[in-house]
Amino acid sequence: MRNKYPSVEAIRELPLLGNDVIPKKWEDLNGHVNVSYYLWLYNQMGWSMFGQIGITEHYFNERRLGFVDLENHTRYLSELHVGERVSVYGCYLAQDAKRVQGMVFVVNDDTDALACSIEFLAISMDLEQRRATAIPGDIATQLADAIEQYTALDWSAPAIMQIASKGPN
Repeated sequence: MRNKYPSVEAIRELPLLGNDVIPKKWEDLNGHVNVSYYLWLYNQMGWSMFGQIGITEHYFNERRLGFVDLENHTRYLSELHVGERVSVYGCYLAQDAKRVQGMVFVVNDDTDALACSIEFLAISMDLEQRRATAIPGDIATQLADAIEQYTALDWSAPAIMQIASKGPN
């Protein structure tokens, strides 16, 4: 059974991560956007989402810390076609000492339809040791604030993953 998705209007309550117009080169032989470009949107616009909580180029270069995805779940809900305008929105759902869970929504602005959701689970990484590490306190606090903003909404994302703790412990 599929989890119920919020309306496009509700999704637009989330922070806007960016927007784009679908170029011709994204079209596959089926006449719609190839699956790899949904992930391209997630990857490119996800940097804006991380930037909202202090995960910037400085974080990677100076602190030698980063985040890597452990898991993604993509749901394709409606087609995208060349020339259509899309917007990408995102929210953080939960965190624990080393991991963060979130979801990105790709909205077709021309049809006012949700085209795709991508749920992710990422882990904090020490880039020198190449090992998982605790999320630093300042970032954990900003994550907790972002999660609190999301939970204040009157709807829930249709997440399928769960991490044990919803706090920065």
